[in-house]
Amino acid sequence: MKIGMLMAGFGYILMILGGLAVGGLFFYGIYFTLFNDVRQGLMLIGASVVCTFFVRMLSGLLILIGTTISTKAIEKQIGQ
Repeated sequence: MKIGMLMAGFGYILMILGGLAVGGLFFYGIYFTLFNDVRQGLMLIGASVVCTFFVRMLSGLLILIGTTISTKAIEKQIGQ
């Protein structure tokens, strides 16, 4: 059960930190688009969107695995 809670916790931490990092990349892309090269700024914005997809999928997968392991351990403890 502890490993399941740990994996779910890592999933939530990844979601928070990854979201902050990708949000920063998105706003840096907007800044870069407005004050520097438009093409590179749009590439940064696109990269942030793709990274958001991967961060959310990976964190969701970690949370899913962690809750599944914890649920199985609790059911085993209860004896069902």
